[in-house]
Amino acid sequence: VLLRTLDREAFIVDSEPEGGFYLYPRLNLDTTSHEFAEALLKEGVAVIPGEYFGDPRGCIRICYAVSHSALEEGLRRINCLAGRYARRSVQRG
Repeated sequence: VLLRTLDREAFIVDSEPEGGFYLYPRLNLDTTSHEFAEALLKEGVAVIPGEYFGDPRGCIRICYAVSHSALEEGLRRINCLAGRYARRSVQRG
């Protein structure tokens, strides 16, 4: 569900998870991982900037150790926020 649902224009997945319950997609948006994580928290979804885990590439850490319905709703909110950042970037042109 995670890889199939995540907006592949807004997020770059360098490697698929091979274990654990985390994915580190890289933001392909006009924002920092910290700003995106803070804005997403206001939408009711918690992710963590990858820098806290030693990843300086502008990634966010998504934990998918939640119910299927919670994951789907979280991904919907993540993609919705990413769409707003993408539109903001286009408007700045």
